[in-house]
This record gives sequence, structure tokens and C-alpha cells, in this order.
Amino acid sequence: MLVLFATAQAAPSPHEALLGWVSSMPGAVLGPVKVSTSTLGIGIGLVLSRAVEENEVLFVVPAPAIITLQTATEDPVLGAQLSKLRAQETDRAALAGFLAHQILNPDDSRYMPYLATLPPVSAPPDLASHAIPRHAAASRGTPQP
Repeated sequence: MLVLFATAQAAPSPHEALLGWVSSMPGAVLGPVKVSTSTLGIGIGLVLSRAVEENEVLFVVPAPAIITLQTATEDPVLGAQLSKLRAQETDRAALAGFLAHQILNPDDSRYMPYLATLPPVSAPPDLASHAIPRHAAASRGTPQP
């Protein structure tokens, strides 16, 4: 008798799903980067997976993956209303309206792979406690203000 058991495959993390979504778009480039937890303890992000050469492309995010004010105001469903909101309030208000609509309508949003990676509003990170000291930032090649 042969008995086979099904094994469940773990669903990709939201960050892995984001990389898959972006890399499926024409023009996308995902070079020597991977998703990893911050060594500073402030979340998850892209880090180098190997040493890189000068001028080597690390990644390219295609324009259709980027949420902009133009994306919001040209949206076929909300564009006209968001343009009015922008005129009455601010660019930020129009973008916030667009993002809220996307989050509240996940089945209709092409941006959900990105939006699913955002931290919950109820638990913002304490970035100030994880600031890189100026001398450490300088040694890492981080531009100084």
C-alpha cells in the first residue's frame, strides 16, 4: 500500500509577495537584494545579498508599481473627486483618499501587494530610538544632512 500525504506550502510573506508582484512587471529589475529584518530593529526592508560592484543596478521599480499624485487623480473611479479634494485641501489629502480607497477595496486594488507590507497605523515604529549616530552613518557612506 502506498500512502501519500499532502503537505501545505507556506504562503509567501507579504514582502516576498511584493517582490514577486514588482518583478512580474515589464522593466522590473531585482538585482542582488533580498528581504530581511532590519539590523536596527525597525522593521523589514531590502538588503544586499552579496557584495556589489560600483554602478551595478540593485533594483528598478517600474512606474506602474508606484503610487503618485498622478495615479490618484487619474484613477478612473475616484480621479475627479480626488482632483477636487486636492484643489480644496492638499496633495497629501488626495493621496490619502486614494490609499484609503485601495485599502478598503482590496479585491479591486492592484496595489495590495505593496499596501499589505505597510505597518499598522495603530503601532508606528519608534524610529527616533533607532537613529544611526552621525559617526556610524558616516562610516556607512550615508549622506549627512
